[in-house]
Amino acid sequence: MDTLTKTEQRILASYRRLSAARYVMSGTNNPVCACRLCRVDIDKLVTVNSDGQGHAYYGALQHCKKVWLCSICSLNISRNRRALMAELVKRERTAGHGAALLTYTLSHKRYDTLRRALVALTAAHKALHSGKGWQKIAKSAGWLGSIRAIEITYTINGWHPHIHEIAFFETDTTPDNRKAALAPLIDRWINSLVAQGASATKTRGLDIKPAYGSVTDYVGKWGIVPELVNGAHKSGYGASIVPFQLLDVIAANPDQSIREQNLFFEYQQATHGLHQLHPSPQYRAAMVESDEPKTDSSEDIALASMNGEQWQAVWERGLRGELLIAARAGVLDAFMIKHGLSRS
Repeated sequence: MDTLTKTEQRILASYRRLSAARYVMSGTNNPVCACRLCRVDIDKLVTVNSDGQGHAYYGALQHCKKVWLCSICSLNISRNRRALMAELVKRERTAGHGAALLTYTLSHKRYDTLRRALVALTAAHKALHSGKGWQKIAKSAGWLGSIRAIEITYTINGWHPHIHEIAFFETDTTPDNRKAALAPLIDRWINSLVAQGASATKTRGLDIKPAYGSVTDYVGKWGIVPELVNGAHKSGYGASIVPFQLLDVIAANPDQSIREQNLFFEYQQATHGLHQLHPSPQYRAAMVESDEPKTDSSEDIALASMNGEQWQAVWERGLRGELLIAARAGVLDAFMIKHGLSRS
């Protein structure tokens, strides 16, 4: 293909990652194996649709909605969550409420399992926010509620799960005053981890950023990747990577990526049944989300339709991403002819 835009590159990367996830999970009946591949009804034709604004999508295909595993469903879900989060931040700020971003981590070693680390992390966070000690801190700080999300990276020291939490307060205040009010949480967090057989240092266990600027900038963090609102997948920094980057290695060389395949499979098992986003009761209504896939609209244009045999030719040749790019660019007919594809 000719030189691609960043958005087009991301489309291709997303489908490569989805194919790699299917490769790792083959034989498990995990819904990610059927995502953007199997039809919702064997009698339905696969459609290629356009909204007339440069966006194209497939119709009549299954969507797994697996935010931890699927590079495409996670994009759609996280984009929706970011919009809800941005609206909530705006509402709370208008009401004069303060906000802070808290990041909870724990020490980890290279051979610690992800499941064990996640259990310790989530149990410690639950303990931190319970009991008379917590009630005293919350009352003093004017804590209204929060929304937290779990994020997972892999480093040279092994799995690194951590929690990001946006908390809201009755009144706004200076950064120094907010930090002072929340300072007792640091020792309490360390003690909560110790009770779970884990640990963290005072300087790194709990980070507090009490400013609307940082919170607003951080809205895109919600989801397995932070920049999904722009159609991008997050990239780790230095020796730290996100699990989707394991799929890049697998996609590039499936026969020589046994380590990455094992890591991604471990990640899948550890996150099974785990909610990524956790609003406190005060904010559940504001964060009600719709993760339904985009469906045909009366205003959208049907560019093509393919029966099962025609669609199979597309995905077996790894052309799902390329075909959407051609549809976005208005050159679908030329693409189909070039690749010897037919459509109904």
